[in-house]
Amino acid sequence: MAIMTFRGLLSPTETVSEIKRRFPSTALSCQLVDEGHKFMGTTTASLLVYEKYFMRAKNRVSLSIMVTSDMGVTDVFAIGSGGGQGPLFSFSWGSEEDYVSSFSRIIQEIGFDQIA
Repeated sequence: MAIMTFRGLLSPTETVSEIKRRFPSTALSCQLVDEGHKFMGTTTASLLVYEKYFMRAKNRVSLSIMVTSDMGVTDVFAIGSGGGQGPLFSFSWGSEEDYVSSFSRIIQEIGFDQIA
């Protein structure tokens, strides 16, 4: 599993829009599986779930992206998982780290800083 956290000042709506516009172009098999949004006063939360097939490792990897905003600050959490191979051992070829890294480049291009 690979986890990264980012912070920026772009609105959550603009952030989600930019992610949805830019991220699928990072790979041919990168696709948005589903999304959900919740608005509570000044706080918003959006969850985007992407999936990609890694040919070299012959596995599918999931990337869950949570965008939250409160008081004008937007945080983005990216969690890559599912890169293991085999039913008994969760041996990973690093696919989930690669997937989160490709997302990291996109989110930093739109003005977010990695904070964890």
